[in-house]
Amino acid sequence: MYEKDFVIKPGMNIIDVGANQGFFSLYAAAKEAVVYAIEPEATNFSILRQNIEMNKLEDSIKTYKYVISTKRDK
Repeated sequence: MYEKDFVIKPGMNIIDVGANQGFFSLYAAAKEAVVYAIEPEATNFSILRQNIEMNKLEDSIKTYKYVISTKRDK
């Protein structure tokens, strides 16, 4: 399902915006890609971190608790 329109290759840089609990990030890292996972929601971010640790992919997935938006914070 994830590689319907593209193929993940070793060494690719993947930015997972809205990483949720990390299923795509884990999949891409298992294919030896470098993943930057961005997830702003606290519970999902915590589970994302746990999933990365359980799968021993800390070196392949970097996490960021950020919001991506076109609007500036006031």
